[in-house]
Amino acid sequence: MKQGIYKIAVGTPKIKLCDPEHNAKEIMRLIGEAESAGVKVLVLPELCVTGATAGDLYLLDSMVGGAEVALDEIADYTEGKDILAVVGAPIMHEGKLYNSAVYISHGRVIGVVPSAHGSGVFASYEGANGRMENLDCPIGAKLIFKQKGGELTIASEVGGDVYAPDNPSASHALAGALLLCAPSSLAESAGKSDYRRNLLSATSARLKVAYAYAEAGRGETTTDEVYAGHNIIAENGVVLTESELYSDGLVIADIDIKHLIHDRAQYAVYGKNKGEYETVEFSLITEETPLSRKPNTNPFLPADSKNSEYAESILRAQTAGLVGRMRNCNLKKCVIGISGGLDS
Repeated sequence: MKQGIYKIAVGTPKIKLCDPEHNAKEIMRLIGEAESAGVKVLVLPELCVTGATAGDLYLLDSMVGGAEVALDEIADYTEGKDILAVVGAPIMHEGKLYNSAVYISHGRVIGVVPSAHGSGVFASYEGANGRMENLDCPIGAKLIFKQKGGELTIASEVGGDVYAPDNPSASHALAGALLLCAPSSLAESAGKSDYRRNLLSATSARLKVAYAYAEAGRGETTTDEVYAGHNIIAENGVVLTESELYSDGLVIADIDIKHLIHDRAQYAVYGKNKGEYETVEFSLITEETPLSRKPNTNPFLPADSKNSEYAESILRAQTAGLVGRMRNCNLKKCVIGISGGLDS
């Protein structure tokens, strides 16, 4: 963290559908495992407190009430733990039910981000940010979570937001978010993992962000669909780590926030809509991060430095530049001198 490196994790708990009490225990187990590994931010799947495939059962008072009790228990468990947990849960607010990302830190819920694109029994969140009296925290689609005294800034897109044509990721990034957390539950099908990986990698490159994607898996109903728990952490166009399909547990990676800040410096658009967002602060202890990420000793070469296509592209670019300069100078001939010493 002192050099802008943060260890983050995404995970899939072994849930039981419609059993918040059991799921809270699984979520707490993953939080404890993540903290022991030095993780500072943990992202868990969409609606993992209840399960993402409960259908009309979300309308039962016992489901919403059970989720609230589970969130209280999870929050209590984080007291004294130096970790920020992002947990998917159904949240009732002003008579509407929202599919939400719940941010939990140091013993309390600090913010709730509902999905901007509702489906089924869940409403789309529209309008300004509000306040949840029962949780004593803000709720809204435009919340930025910022580390006190640090550089880490986080925002969320939830469930269907990730795949919507008007998803909120660009708005979040332009407001200053450097890490996007996405609790999700996209059903699996042949080839879907490649689509998901390419989409998240491209999004992280386009927006100059780190992206933590957590997906539903074991425990969801398989009546109509299956869920593979395909968890992905990407940064600036590179997939740092991902889970095997149909697995559970954690995947962990180090993200480089300073690198993202550096790459954003050449674009004036970042921060332009910051005033539209409410900032929620959270605390993390600033300390050295034991690295699991190996630095690239040849950052200007591809992983396969013997790649002939890469060498060919360099030669073609140099040739095109030389030819263009000769045309601009109206030259018909040129002499190329080649030296062989250190000066070359």
